[in-house]
Amino acid sequence: MMKNKKTIFVISGVVVLLILASGASFFKNSSSESATSEPTSNEIKTVSVSTNYLKFENVDALDTAADLVVIGEATQDFSKRKHMTTYFDDGTTLQDFYTLTEIKVDQVLKESDDISKAADGLTLEIVEPLALVQNAGETIKLTHENYTELQKGEKTVIFLKKNTFGQYSIFNQNLGKFSLNSSGTSKALIGDEAAEYNTFKSDVLKKYGVQEVE
Repeated sequence: MMKNKKTIFVISGVVVLLILASGASFFKNSSSESATSEPTSNEIKTVSVSTNYLKFENVDALDTAADLVVIGEATQDFSKRKHMTTYFDDGTTLQDFYTLTEIKVDQVLKESDDISKAADGLTLEIVEPLALVQNAGETIKLTHENYTELQKGEKTVIFLKKNTFGQYSIFNQNLGKFSLNSSGTSKALIGDEAAEYNTFKSDVLKKYGVQEVE
């Protein structure tokens, strides 16, 4: 079962304040790839953008929709990954943002047309729905629907779907990846979102016969 979340396209008040403070420069970029240098501070502002996506309500529906399901781990720290932005034809209005993340595939749980279950050890570049963006010298983390990035070296069950460019992308937001570390992704979630994540994760472990690691 899945449901289509309402299209909102509203950027939170934090971004509005940033835009008012720095003008249109927040949206300007001469390249499709934003800077990937280390932030000068460990405290990075995170801004969540509401967006339109199909939300799958159970693991069976998620598995059916997925083109590929793997256990994998990110090979680089988040700041070292390829943070991408695209702009509308005016060159100033931000259209989309995402990160290209390299993962090492430990196990293929559901094979695709081009990746078989014998592809353990494969290195694969996937799309995550967030990115680091430079704003007036400050690094901002923009994310879709509070999505949190894959952690380097953290074994994770990852549900992937091919986009129109032939790239494998994580879908269903935070309910499209499930850390096998007991202190993994769920620590960043709160309230109903954390409860839903933990229920999904339990079902994922049962469906694929995998276990958490320390």
